[in-house]
Amino acid sequence: EISQSEVAYSRDKLGLDAESISFLDYTTDEKFDCIAAFFVLEHFSDQEKVLTKIFSLLNEGGFVFLALPSLYGPAFSTNTDEWFNTHPEDHFADYSPLSLKKVFQYFEAKVLFCEPMSFHVSRDRGIRGRFQFKLFYNSLAKLTSYGDTIQILAKRR
Repeated sequence: EISQSEVAYSRDKLGLDAESISFLDYTTDEKFDCIAAFFVLEHFSDQEKVLTKIFSLLNEGGFVFLALPSLYGPAFSTNTDEWFNTHPEDHFADYSPLSLKKVFQYFEAKVLFCEPMSFHVSRDRGIRGRFQFKLFYNSLAKLTSYGDTIQILAKRR
């Protein structure tokens, strides 16, 4: 964790063994069965370097679980101008479920699960946003991984 306050909270309040270091500076000979990164990946300017590091630390048959913003959601798909106006400056990469699937294939991993983290029919200015029934919208969005933020799980072969 790069945030000193989050490290202090993790140690003092949660009793975790946390250290303040960038993921790219972290070194270990250990391999892991699961690596999880929630709203982290998009903050690295060198995507190839961070993804290579993630997969180098992963055991064969291990899992990568990510949560991150998605291009395949109502904000980008139906209101591109607003999306660009509000896009955080510290986001260096943007993905969709399809682009992540291709990235994972490159690293010999298969997507097992992908779905939105939340549903925002009110942000959707397209045809889907006209659905009167949120349950229908949410079901369709879940089925197609259509969301401004997604969670995705892949298994390394």
